[in-house]
Amino acid sequence: MPGARGQELMDTVSRKAWDEWKSHQTTLINEKHLDMSNPENRMWLLDQMENFFNNEDYEKPAGFKPLD
Repeated sequence: MPGARGQELMDTVSRKAWDEWKSHQTTLINEKHLDMSNPENRMWLLDQMENFFNNEDYEKPAGFKPLD
């Protein structure tokens, strides 16, 4: 991610968390059939990323069950 937000993420997010987000992001894009050329889809995904890294409620795949 370019710019100040990208630098902030590099400074505050672990490699493990970033890799987990990339995997989750791919799942969301595929499951929701997001067109990443659509600005609304990109903004939605960025909102989900913020929620993910802030430990807030974020979109989960259909049938998602957290590990116990």
